Amino acid sequence: MYARIQDGTVTDVRQTHPKDYFVEAFAAQFVVIPDHVENGWTFDGSEYTAPPAPYVPSQEELDAIAAAESARVLTAARANLIRQIDADTDAIYRAVQGDRAMEYVLAESDAKAYKSAGYTGTVPGSVASWASAKGQTATWAADDILTTATGWRQAQSSIRATRLTCKEQARAATDLAPVVAQWAGFLVTVKAALGVA
Repeated sequence: MYARIQDGTVTDVRQTHPKDYFVEAFAAQFVVIPDHVENGWTFDGSEYTAPPAPYVPSQEELDAIAAAESARVLTAARANLIRQIDADTDAIYRAVQGDRAMEYVLAESDAKAYKSAGYTGTVPGSVASWASAKGQTATWAADDILTTATGWRQAQSSIRATRLTCKEQARAATDLAPVVAQWAGFLVTVKAALGVA
């Protein structure tokens, strides 16, 4: 067997004499080596040494690596679910109120004031505009605004409670499927109740 020794490492191991394949100057770099020596062995000038065996982790180490990866994946999935819960909530609010949240708060406040005054006196603008748009009385408009606002406040309370509960469950869960199912079921119910897609 023949090989070159480069910086103490055996390379270019060949079974046949290198002069049969290479120019003389390059072939002269080859030396005779023992038959059992392979590429990658080291030579210190007197002794050939095999490289250390590749490291093979124990089953415990493999289990620890798998557990760490599983924990990383679960942590990322938790964070994604929590973001999705908040995004779904924001989407419901946008679908119901759009950019008119303050308008609805003002209408609710005006309707409360008008109702508290016994539906008498100057009809607030928010109530009058709804009555005019619907071709109804100011009393009907005030009551409709308050009924809608009450329903929305109840829905907001339910959305908030379920959102916060699901987020906390997601933070602690080792299996996110039940939390995902609970949130998805809630979304279907609340969207149907609010009439939003």
